Formats: sequence, structure tokens, C-alpha cells
Amino acid sequence: MKSLTFAIKFFSRFPWPGEAVWDAGTAARSLGALPVVGLFLGFWLAGGSYLLTRGIGAAWSPVLQAVLLIVWEWSMGGSLFLDGFADTCDGVLSGTRPDRALEIMHDSRIGSMGAVGLNLLFLLKTAMFVQLIGTASWSLWKWLIMYSCWSKWAVGMIVFWMKGAKKEGLAHFFHQERAPAAWWSGTALMVLAAAVLLPFRLRVTVLPLSGLAVLATALVLKKRLGGQTGDTYGFISQMAELSFLMMLILMNQSR
Repeated sequence: MKSLTFAIKFFSRFPWPGEAVWDAGTAARSLGALPVVGLFLGFWLAGGSYLLTRGIGAAWSPVLQAVLLIVWEWSMGGSLFLDGFADTCDGVLSGTRPDRALEIMHDSRIGSMGAVGLNLLFLLKTAMFVQLIGTASWSLWKWLIMYSCWSKWAVGMIVFWMKGAKKEGLAHFFHQERAPAAWWSGTALMVLAAAVLLPFRLRVTVLPLSGLAVLATALVLKKRLGGQTGDTYGFISQMAELSFLMMLILMNQSR
């Protein structure tokens, strides 16, 4: 229960009872709880989609629905991963040596590359939501739940399997201990969620292809920086979301 409390309070804004215990063992076990956090956020997102597409916003344009859905997602998901995404853009795209890139990423101020990256991220996500809201042949609420569960699991996968770039910071904190049983339990939950929420042809296409995109992103960041950081986890989470949405769009067109 401590690991679930830690994961919910650290990776979301859900009002959850209790205090998060900040120790290496709890952090390691919380990786297995990330898909649970994703499911909570997914149901929150699914509820917002119902209000916007079937309720008060049914007559609104798909663009407005998509933008409001992203705001709804952010209201409970928070900005932790978005901050990491922006910092990674600043550091990785700076064109400097790895140690200097890590220094740039550590700076709390957002730079031009981070600002441009965030704008492009929101434009892409809005366009993809519009496309899927208007044309997808699957239940909107189902793929929204899976979209959130998948992206949280993908972050946990990279944290679990790849080393950190520094001997300090968030990545090092999560790497101090390992909890294989917790991570595999979370993986089993993610697989079960996919079996329930996605048709077979999406399970065997969208998830593996998105997984390859996530892995490729992580390997590129590892080569550039020497390992992962708390900021790169944020970048990877956004790549997991974008690749998942893109694969859905491609599969929807080929049905």
C-alpha cells in the first residue's frame, strides 16, 4: 500500500489519503503501481471524454473537445512529465557535450528548445485527439484508459531496465533498489488491461510498435547523455503517448 500511495502522490494529483514514504524500497516497488496510476488517470480522462463528446460539449467542434480533453488530463496528471519533456528538449537539442547537456537539463528555467518542444507536443496531441475522436472505430473511453495505462507502464519499464546518467537526482533515487516482483506484477496488470480494453489486432500491433518507439527513444537518450535522468523519463512518457496515438491512427486507417 505504501508503494501505491507513493506512486499516486508522486505521479498524479489525485487526492489520496496518507503520506508518501520517501525511501528507496518504496520507490522501487512503486514502479509496479504505475499502471494503477495510469488506470486512475485513464478513467478520469474517460469521464471527461463522456462529458465533452456525449454531454455538455456534444455540439462543440472536435478541436475544442480535444483541447479541453487535454486540459482535463493535465488537471489530474500534473506537469511532472511535461517539465521533464521540456528540460530534455533544452539539454539534448542544445548540441553541447553530454555533461553540459545534463547541466542545462538541471536548470529549472525553460529554454527556447523546451518552449518550442512543448508547443509542438500540444499541437501534435491535439491533432491526434481530433483525428481519433472523429474517426476511430473503437470506443473512445477504452483507448483513452489504455493510452494512460500504457504510457505510465512504459516509463516504469525504462526506469526498471536502464541505468541512470548520474549518481544523484531522481533517476538515481529510483535505481538504488530493485523490486522485480513489483514490476512484473504491474506488467501483468497492464497486459490484463490491454486484453480487456483493446481488440486483438490492436494489442498485437499498437503496443509492440509503440514499445519499439519508446525503446528507440530511450536508447538515443542513453547514447546522448550516458543514461537516463528524471527529465528523460518525462520525455519518454510523452513519446509513449504520441506513439500510441499514432499507431492507433494508422491502424484505424487500415481497418
